[in-house]
Amino acid sequence: MMTSHTKTCAPKPGHYHEVGPNGQIATNGHKAIIGKGDRLPPTSTFGNRWERD
Repeated sequence: MMTSHTKTCAPKPGHYHEVGPNGQIATNGHKAIIGKGDRLPPTSTFGNRWERD
């Protein structure tokens, strides 16, 4: 059984980069460094997501 992630789950602290819907690094994508309890910023384009480095 897979667990569903909700918006209340805080991501792990660390370095993140923005990827496109196909999993490749997004063109003009952003990078983010978050600490414990921080939330990831919105992506620059709809459909993109954050992936941990």
